[in-house]
Amino acid sequence: MASTNKTELLKLPQWQDNDKLEMTDLNDAFEKVDTGFTTHLAEDVTQGNPHGIDAKANKSWWGTIEIPLQNGWTGTLRCVTNDTGIKHLYTDSQIVAGTSTYGTVIGTIPVGYRPSATIVIPIYNNVSGEVHLAIVLDGTGALTLRVGSAVASGHVIRFNQLYR
Repeated sequence: MASTNKTELLKLPQWQDNDKLEMTDLNDAFEKVDTGFTTHLAEDVTQGNPHGIDAKANKSWWGTIEIPLQNGWTGTLRCVTNDTGIKHLYTDSQIVAGTSTYGTVIGTIPVGYRPSATIVIPIYNNVSGEVHLAIVLDGTGALTLRVGSAVASGHVIRFNQLYR
């Protein structure tokens, strides 16, 4: 019958009550564990990037553009992209609503910054204090108001949206 002792199964060194647990002992314990997997132990925390995670995680944001607003909407709307193709559409400070009827085009995102599929963008209305799923961004780049009752002309809105 197979052993059910976990220490025996992992082949961990047996510690005595009077043993001091020091870093060299802990490293020895890791080296003696036979899990059947190949592992990599960094020599120290300054060793760098042994698995390439920095190349995957450290992506630069570049190509910030300002989106011209239409139909009486004013303020600063920006879009930026990174090396993985993620886009970030955001209000730099605030946007003041102009024409606020259903289907009003607020602005058009240029090619290269458009989403691969239609997305619905939640907005925060500073005047009402409410959040609404009010703007749609489609593959043509049109930013279209879809909930006219959520925003009135003169209302201040903000939003922040990541997409591919």
